[in-house]
Amino acid sequence: MSHVDPLNLSCGQTALYPAALKALSCQLDAPIYYPPFPDVVVSCVGHIQSLMHTNNEILLITGSAIYGEEAAMSTVLEPEDLCVTVNTGVFGQVLTDLVKTAGSNNGEINIPPGKVVSVEEIRAALRNQPNAKMLALVHVETTAGTSNPVADIGVMMRREFPDVLLMVDAVSSLGSLPLHVDEWNIDICCSSSQKCLNAPQGIAIVSISERVWKVIEKRTSAIPGLCLDLMTWKKWHQSVRAERDSSQVDSSYTEYKCVHGPSGSYTLLNALRASLEEILREGESDVLKRHESAGKALRAGIRAMGLEVLAAEEDAAPCSTCVVMPGNQFDVQRYMQTVHRDYGIATAGGSAVVEKNGYAGSRVGLMGFVARPDSVFRLLAAMEDVLPDFGINIMRGRAEAAAQTVYHKPA
Repeated sequence: MSHVDPLNLSCGQTALYPAALKALSCQLDAPIYYPPFPDVVVSCVGHIQSLMHTNNEILLITGSAIYGEEAAMSTVLEPEDLCVTVNTGVFGQVLTDLVKTAGSNNGEINIPPGKVVSVEEIRAALRNQPNAKMLALVHVETTAGTSNPVADIGVMMRREFPDVLLMVDAVSSLGSLPLHVDEWNIDICCSSSQKCLNAPQGIAIVSISERVWKVIEKRTSAIPGLCLDLMTWKKWHQSVRAERDSSQVDSSYTEYKCVHGPSGSYTLLNALRASLEEILREGESDVLKRHESAGKALRAGIRAMGLEVLAAEEDAAPCSTCVVMPGNQFDVQRYMQTVHRDYGIATAGGSAVVEKNGYAGSRVGLMGFVARPDSVFRLLAAMEDVLPDFGINIMRGRAEAAAQTVYHKPA
């Protein structure tokens, strides 16, 4: 790789906040059943509640984002239950697969690549499947660069289908888009420490409403598994809060699943707290505006080159953009290697053929603190240099000016 500062424009795992790196370097002077640790957990929970705009319980589960989603599916769904999933791409497909893993029935809404689901499609699916217990969809489908209208869906569902639970994958939207869990009637909201939070991967974040706990209490079958059980983690969090309130050392756990099951990672939670504090220090509103501007500027620059973006502008996610190259195929692996080797920029992959993901081209992540002007301009300049070598005709010299226009446009 050339001697340039590396720039991680992937869609995860993302760059880490310097404060998170510093936290990772700190020695652990006491185990998790000593007083300093509960403060870390409670602090993380409070910060996440603020960013999610919720009073719901937050569980911090050791593992990647899908661990939290699998735990939610396995804990809430029983074998005869029906869950409707919205497949807008790879991560929508994950939701479908997790329903099957839970042994439950699935009704799937398939959405073409680069498109978003509509409120009308959700309404029709739930009317056609009146026994549905839950609907699950992705807020930001990073593999398509789209953002589904979760707010409108949540409001409609509570009004017209009040007994159906709403589960949302907010892995990439937390920290890049508004996320109002309580106002939007989201019952289960799953996210992650990586992506736009710029913390280390390894913590699944799950928000659970009181409606969900009541549903779980009415289960007639045992919850499968040990570690991927929301009740196990609820009891673990309760023990941590009790320890904090007592300000005493307490290593005892009375529940079978808690004593045999998992626990939180002191190291990772320390780093997550540091990242969350950086976001709140900058201010949620400013963070979201920064992501919005970066996404718009990147898309404007791409179009100014004469290329296209997979998602329509009104459906586009700020933190993930699919760049459509002309033709039915694109050597995305060679492109990634070239841009990384010669310009120090890691991108998010893409699609080699139209048949697979609905486009042939590259994918770019603008997640967390890298969602800023210099990242956008640096990538656009690299694209202008590299793409002609791939036989792609572009209009040179226009991309940066188009991106600058977005940043200089009056608010």
